[in-house]
Amino acid sequence: MNHHKSFFFDSDISLEKDPVFFRAELLMAFICLLIFPLVWWVYRNVPPEIPLFYSRPWGESQLVSASILYWLAGSNIIVVAAHTFLAIKFHKNHRFLSQAVLWSGIYILAVVTISILTVYSRVGRTSL
Repeated sequence: MNHHKSFFFDSDISLEKDPVFFRAELLMAFICLLIFPLVWWVYRNVPPEIPLFYSRPWGESQLVSASILYWLAGSNIIVVAAHTFLAIKFHKNHRFLSQAVLWSGIYILAVVTISILTVYSRVGRTSL
């Protein structure tokens, strides 16, 4: 009989009973579902090159292709997957760390969403 615990899941973890985990996952899923239609709409209403790197000097060094918006949206899925994996891994022995990982993922998703909205507000062709 093999008593080796799985690296991904421990059989005695009850994540479904943890309200913080459930709320954080629900919020991350909502942001991910919201961001793809948002990017599609923003992409149609911005010029081919958009300012994204505001820390660089004014001019062409700030500009990138508008298609980077899709890359930003796609990176959200990687962020959600990585943070969920780490939260599950840490949940049994380090509940606070698990919750901190989840909420930091939400923070990252919010920053990406705000970045997309900021780009649109500065160079969009139509009003929100």
